[in-house]
Amino acid sequence: MARVTVLLTSYNHLAFLPEAVESVRRQTYRDFDLLVLDDGSTDGSREWVAENIGGAQIYFSERNLGTYGLLNAGLERATGEWIAILNDDDVWEEDKLARQMALIDAEPRLGLVGALGHFLDDAGGRIGADLGIVYDPMPPGDHFATLVLTNAFVTSSVLFRREALGSDTRFDATLYGLGDYDLWLRIAERWWSAKAEGDIVGYRFHASQASRDESRLVEETSAIHERLFARRAELLEARSNDPALIQSLALLAAQLGTQRMWRGDRRGAREAYRASLKLDPGRSKTRLRLALSWLPSKVFRLLR
Repeated sequence: MARVTVLLTSYNHLAFLPEAVESVRRQTYRDFDLLVLDDGSTDGSREWVAENIGGAQIYFSERNLGTYGLLNAGLERATGEWIAILNDDDVWEEDKLARQMALIDAEPRLGLVGALGHFLDDAGGRIGADLGIVYDPMPPGDHFATLVLTNAFVTSSVLFRREALGSDTRFDATLYGLGDYDLWLRIAERWWSAKAEGDIVGYRFHASQASRDESRLVEETSAIHERLFARRAELLEARSNDPALIQSLALLAAQLGTQRMWRGDRRGAREAYRASLKLDPGRSKTRLRLALSWLPSKVFRLLR
């Protein structure tokens, strides 16, 4: 039984799929098995996989399950202690798994390991901009407080323990675009996390990428943050009032207060602002926003 199962997701990216598969095949770390998951492709990807990928498990979904439904189908079939994910339009450098497994072997508290990398256009050229994706270094440690505020892991860079959360180590398939962030948060709440250094993952932006409904992503981010806000007392008690988590939750509460104001929920906004100030009384801007929440909306909007 291989130690790592690689879940390679495929959906209508035949132009990029062979390069992704080759980047897995050339890994210097060899204790892995490959599971190709196709989500009902209609562009010839299924046929290419059937003809060109030997020695790997293949799962063809007869209907489109969506990103997280497909990954859950992969988790049901995976046998490795660790799970790696590679989307069909991204690529790995040959030492990607080796660098990550070296971190894992050195630190048994790790449950989630990402990696540093770069960005590619549809022709394979490098893009210099950060494009809103977090590729910052992260040494092994408890980084839950960081993840409370931002999704710090690119999905195609991640290795995570298959049973990090027991039977609950699954993606929330009801989510549209942030099922990965939701799972990373749940793992990081219980386990250490890290990123392997080195330019070892290529994340591609291209014309044929599935379009993203930005409004849905904003709604999902807000929903995840609202859930964390509701659990703030539980989280702080479980973590002995960790100062970093206090600061993260204070900022999160302040951000939620402003989001609620924009939605016209003044009472909810004041609740969040007060909670933020209770966590960190020194937040002067939050105190100002709380005061302005009693004034007409047009005045509050001047704080953009």
